[in-house]
Amino acid sequence: MRHWASILVPLLGLLAWPVSSRAAVWGLAPRLVMLDPGHGGRDPGAEHGGAKESDINLDIARALARELEDLGVRVVLTRTTRSGVVRDKIRVTNRPRREMEERARLAGELHPDVYLAMHCNAWPGGGTARGAQVFVDPRARPSSVALGRTLSRDLMDYTETRRDLSMKIDHYLLKRLKNETALTLEMGYLTHPGDRRDLTSPARQKRLARIVAMSLVRYLTDIRPPGREGGSGKMGLA
Repeated sequence: MRHWASILVPLLGLLAWPVSSRAAVWGLAPRLVMLDPGHGGRDPGAEHGGAKESDINLDIARALARELEDLGVRVVLTRTTRSGVVRDKIRVTNRPRREMEERARLAGELHPDVYLAMHCNAWPGGGTARGAQVFVDPRARPSSVALGRTLSRDLMDYTETRRDLSMKIDHYLLKRLKNETALTLEMGYLTHPGDRRDLTSPARQKRLARIVAMSLVRYLTDIRPPGREGGSGKMGLA
């Protein structure tokens, strides 16, 4: 893994500047990132060991939003509370599908520069599977694939995961957003004790949010950290 400073120092040096100045210098002022914390309300997603996916997705999305906004990026969350996008009191026959339809509708209205769906994985019956992974639709636009590779590489460089980008997914929401720069981030496995501990730790949530934020900013501004093009450096996440 690469050194934490190799990704943070070049970018965090400008944090002392006013947000408007950072956004102008990096070309981030018009950029919009839509964060979609999956599930919510009557749809909790995966649950294991007392951890609820919908709550974790929201907590990390909020942390990521703060990181991006501190760097001058405009951020919209599809949901900002523990409820789903579709209000709980609304009666629907297929709530998960209706939720995805509404999220896709929001993206279609705003046309964000990046749409990031945030989820936690789970393996039926437990098992040893662990690690974050990025997914894009098999027919995704090239920008989705490029961002997916950037984020996957950062996750492999700066976390313990060894899971590369996957384009083998049949996901209703990503298919609806195939003309947008859209991807899904599965942030880890709730069924793995180590992943579950990290996903529920505020400090580790913030660390993951910072990695993802720096990856998104580098994609949006084409900034490359030392070590990618002949540089060097190792990183520890202790």
